[in-house]
Amino acid sequence: MGIYLVKLAEWFPVGDDYHSTLMSIINCVRCLACDKKVRFKAAVGHHSLPFGNGDLFCSWKCSTSGKIAKEDKRRARRFNRKNKKNPFYVLKTN
Repeated sequence: MGIYLVKLAEWFPVGDDYHSTLMSIINCVRCLACDKKVRFKAAVGHHSLPFGNGDLFCSWKCSTSGKIAKEDKRRARRFNRKNKKNPFYVLKTN
């Protein structure tokens, strides 16, 4: 299976078998290039994203920019403070 970029709203419309899986991924993952929240209507990603392969971008512009966002250490620390009771939800901080 080749990996290529597609507009996710067109590739996995509402009612598709993998739509719920994709929505759970979109709610948890941020854009790889600009680190913004991803909206489903404008989301661009690899077509194998519901199977666990590929990257997620917020738009076509971010997908072709070639940038990779830096880690937001402040957000990771805040997340770890809220979830310190559960060791499975620890974000990496350098």
